[in-house]
Amino acid sequence: MANNKKDKNFKEDSFLSGAKSVYQMIIKSYAAGDLKDVKQFLGKDVYSGFLSAINSRIKEEQKLFNELINFDSIEIKEALSLIHI
Repeated sequence: MANNKKDKNFKEDSFLSGAKSVYQMIIKSYAAGDLKDVKQFLGKDVYSGFLSAINSRIKEEQKLFNELINFDSIEIKEALSLIHI
């Protein structure tokens, strides 16, 4: 990760591992039609879009089956510091 002012407490491996776990939770929750456990990780627009799609599936009596097998790669493309030191 290229960043001129790195946070010395930031651990890239831990962050990426956590990001993968949260992504998997989101995909599973979306497929199950229950977003309550992942709402905190979603932006308003994404949450609304997911909720709309879930409601449409329920109305149409459809089920979504989704299986995440593996990640080809995972990396941080850009980082922004929200703390001014």
